[in-house]
Amino acid sequence: MIFTLDARGNVLLPVMVSTLNLNNEQCTKVVLGEFTELKKKLQVKGIEYSKLKSALTPVHKDKKEAAFIFDSSLIENCWYGNVVFKSLLPALNKESTYSILCGDIIADRIPLDISKEIIFENLVQFHSTVFKHPIQYYVIYINNLSDAQLEAIIEALSSQVFFVGYVDMTFSSRLKTILAYSLVHLGIKYQDTMILQHEADREDDENINNCGYDFENYGFSVISINDMYFGLFLSYKIEALFADPEDLKYSMNAIYSNVTSAFELPVSVVEKKLLYLKEKKAAIMEKLGLQDYSTEELAHLIRDCITKSYFYNLEYLEEYNVPKFNISLELKTVEGKLRKVLVALKYSPSNMGLELITMY
Repeated sequence: MIFTLDARGNVLLPVMVSTLNLNNEQCTKVVLGEFTELKKKLQVKGIEYSKLKSALTPVHKDKKEAAFIFDSSLIENCWYGNVVFKSLLPALNKESTYSILCGDIIADRIPLDISKEIIFENLVQFHSTVFKHPIQYYVIYINNLSDAQLEAIIEALSSQVFFVGYVDMTFSSRLKTILAYSLVHLGIKYQDTMILQHEADREDDENINNCGYDFENYGFSVISINDMYFGLFLSYKIEALFADPEDLKYSMNAIYSNVTSAFELPVSVVEKKLLYLKEKKAAIMEKLGLQDYSTEELAHLIRDCITKSYFYNLEYLEEYNVPKFNISLELKTVEGKLRKVLVALKYSPSNMGLELITMY
């Protein structure tokens, strides 16, 4: 199973396909071959790919995502990222696993008054800041946070005057979409190990801390992976308000070579499956107000969400000859609160469309 494939900001696959004139089937073989290599590279360094799932897939149930925002204009050191990480690292525990992204807020095409509104609309503010331009704000984004870990990080940062505050990023927002296209992948914190990237021409047996932050001084060991493999398979995709058609195409192509556009695929829900959900998943169906939905209504809801989501947990089930994957939906409960729902779908070659497996 491939937890995530990042073709959204990664030019490797499009360039490879174009340069080598690969068809869909050849592209699938290349992706699966590279994925096999990635797992080997991790295994040599003592990491099982299967242990990284929570860092690479959307949060579910009781976990959160958060963006911690800092005013770099209040930090005298030009290497402000290092100053920020010195405050953050003592708060990171040695048990959890999550992805860490970072970078300045890039919103050059958005009017200043609108970008200011977007940055501050959901901000839990700790210190004052004078807004001049979005790029003055440096962000550290972490997924798969427990409440306890979130509180520990906030407590560690709260005394720093350059810590403006944090925004809960568990659900979609305008700021989350901006960050999806602004931030870069620092690495994965796997318990007490930082998994970072190194240059493609560096020997695989080396472990390099290219970013230079003081991970080792705070009790973390460092391993590094060829950035070509890291970029494709170890990069968490922050969910935007719209999906990238190219990304969805390559994600599907990784598990099935005969699909060109996921946007064009019909979605179906068989009556037997809907009855199963209403009986066996009654609590969640009632909570989401889906208990009275018809098969057509539920299929339409899922179909609409595909254009705003990404595909995760990509897998080809050889015994059934079908590819399957998950999407993460944000649905409102009957109380008006948002809830994350994972939906499992399979591609049916006979119907040439997607079919619901389950949701939870």
